[in-house]
Amino acid sequence: MITNMRLRPYTVAYHEEAALDELRAVLKHWEEELRFYNMDLALFGLVALRFYRDPRNADKTAVTDGIKERLNALLIEVERMTERLGEHLHRLEQAITLGVLQEQIDIRKDYLRLEDDLTILATDFREFKQAVYRSTKHLSPNK
Repeated sequence: MITNMRLRPYTVAYHEEAALDELRAVLKHWEEELRFYNMDLALFGLVALRFYRDPRNADKTAVTDGIKERLNALLIEVERMTERLGEHLHRLEQAITLGVLQEQIDIRKDYLRLEDDLTILATDFREFKQAVYRSTKHLSPNK
C-alpha cells in the first residue's frame, strides 16, 4: 500500500511534462490501490465490527458504532474516487486516441486535482486503520 499517491518521478510539473502513457500507468496503479482499499475496508466490516459487537458491553458497542460510521464514510469515498478515476482514465484513453490538445490540457489539470484528492483519501484510510488497531488494544474480546 502506498501512503503518498504521488508515486512517480518527482518533478514539480510532472503532470504537465509526462507523456500521456506515463499518466495512464500511474492511474492504473491508483486503480489497483483503490481496489485494495475497498477489499481492506470490507475485511474490517466482516471481522473487526463483528468481533467487537457486544450488546452487553456499552463501551464496545460505542467504539464499534464509531468505527462503522467511519467505515461507511470511507467506503462511499472509495467508491466515489473509483468512479472519478474511471472517468478520468476513460477521458485519458480518448485523448491518447484522438490527440485533441485542449482535452489533454484539461486532463492534466484534472489529474493534479485527482492526485491531491487520492492523497487525502490515502491519509484518511491510514488513520482509520490506526484507529481500529488502537481500539483493539483496549477492547479485547475477553473483556
